[in-house]
Amino acid sequence: MTEDKIAYPQVENADLSEVLYADKLIVSDSFLVVINRKAEPFFYIYDADSFLFKEKFGFSGNGPEDFLFPFFMNQTDSVSEHVSVYDVNLASFKDINIKRLLAHEEKAIVSSS
Repeated sequence: MTEDKIAYPQVENADLSEVLYADKLIVSDSFLVVINRKAEPFFYIYDADSFLFKEKFGFSGNGPEDFLFPFFMNQTDSVSEHVSVYDVNLASFKDINIKRLLAHEEKAIVSSS
């Protein structure tokens, strides 16, 4: 048998500015919140219905709005606009108000020991 219609795929390079390594995700109100494990920022927010990108946030640091290794808390209510996370390395709980965050309002992230 001889193959006479050989097709060679054309390779095209695509420059990616960011790669999302989704580790954990949660639905809160009408938002899908994803924890990114490989690079900053740590959180990505999408519309839960259309999956359109809304916002990214959460940079590495020791401040009240910073994160090092966050996990979602089980107590997060899926109909609430709040997401609760525990940052293991900072040993702190953080309450994130998604709607305030999207509106770029103050106190969108509240930290407690």
